[in-house]
Amino acid sequence: MAELSCESPPELAVCSLQKEIPPRYDETRPAFILTTTTYGIDINDHPLGSQLPKAGQDQTFLSPSSDFFSSIVCHPDSPRELADWIYTYRPQLHIHASLVQDATLLTINYLHTFSDAISQTNSFEVWIAVLRGHEGEVPAFVPYDHDPLYTLGKEAPRQSYRNIGRLLSGLSLVIFGLRYMFEILWSPKLEGHPIRLPGRCVDQMRKTVLQELAINAPRGTKKPFVSEGDVVVACAAGLIGNSFFYSYTLLLAGKVLQDTDLKYVAFTNRKALMEHRTKQQIEAMTAIQRENFMKAAPMVGDSKLLFMAATNQHKDRYFETDWSAAVIAPGVPLSGRPHALGRPSYVNDIEYCRGYPTRNIVRIIGKDAAGDWHLLFKARAGA
Repeated sequence: MAELSCESPPELAVCSLQKEIPPRYDETRPAFILTTTTYGIDINDHPLGSQLPKAGQDQTFLSPSSDFFSSIVCHPDSPRELADWIYTYRPQLHIHASLVQDATLLTINYLHTFSDAISQTNSFEVWIAVLRGHEGEVPAFVPYDHDPLYTLGKEAPRQSYRNIGRLLSGLSLVIFGLRYMFEILWSPKLEGHPIRLPGRCVDQMRKTVLQELAINAPRGTKKPFVSEGDVVVACAAGLIGNSFFYSYTLLLAGKVLQDTDLKYVAFTNRKALMEHRTKQQIEAMTAIQRENFMKAAPMVGDSKLLFMAATNQHKDRYFETDWSAAVIAPGVPLSGRPHALGRPSYVNDIEYCRGYPTRNIVRIIGKDAAGDWHLLFKARAGA
């Protein structure tokens, strides 16, 4: 596992990052860091642990900010900014376990240069396979010099991208940038807002949307489809961008405000996803991105747009990871909880970010064993 370092001196504003693999791993330069903190009490007796959201309460719930729980879920020495990694011999992965008498809080602290959400799930699967003694299920390691996306978009015609005529450039891009900068200067402080949506509410909203779409569908055509994720995102933000590559959904603000049954937003999202998730569209989008300054993702729309994004981490199935092989004894009795032995009851997503735009983003953390949906909003303070 590589360490992260900076080629430039700390007094310079620009830093060129590089990964360095030590000649060998030892106590001074470990491959990863594993720490534990033990509390001799139940989780409900801990002043912070008792405030962690409980599964199966069947109500919409606005939780405290994810960072509010950092003192119980994170090690005091865990990294919180880039300097904590690049100016020390610290590996990019820090695993911390907080142990109470009836629960275990497992925290995975890592950089995006090391992993993303999907590959983190793959790491969990490998870890769990080893815990079960099924080391034969561990896939072969892919060498660092192998990049499966190396040729992606290099031969695709950019003109085949469906939104090529609506790419922001020139004066429109400058105006959008100025408006976005004004928003940051006017409201610099951001807040994270974890929210739980009861599963029964999402099911009812999806049923209503499907009924409305079926009524308005032309005779003889295939019944329209929207997923639970479409409905959750429509309810939360009105714009979806949920995968490694971007899928832009252009919506009219007036229609969004009038869309009380979520039909317009949910179906428009689904339609955009179906159009933009083809190999041709991904290749064309990547071709455009390769030609952009600093290979930045293109912006679609006009200079007056309000950019909002959603990332569907439900695809990672965090709530379905099975850690039962690591369970010594049940904490909360199985009869008193909806989740099975060794399955997570809550996922607390803390993001440390500086100098990177993360406002107006909603993460769909996932669907728990009780059927409730967990979301995390990042918006300006007071929004």
